[in-house]
Amino acid sequence: MDHPPSRLSTVHELLGFFWAQREWWLIPMAFALVALGLLCTVAQSSAIAPLMYSIF
Repeated sequence: MDHPPSRLSTVHELLGFFWAQREWWLIPMAFALVALGLLCTVAQSSAIAPLMYSIF
């Protein structure tokens, strides 16, 4: 019985690809994009949403 891949296995596979292809310099950019996405998601549903306009 096949199980769907978890999010952690997807991240592990992506990091393994970066390392195997010697694209390890892309890792900080990937983390920055994920952090920016999380910041935008959290800011939508909180009281800091009006303050986000000054950042962008």
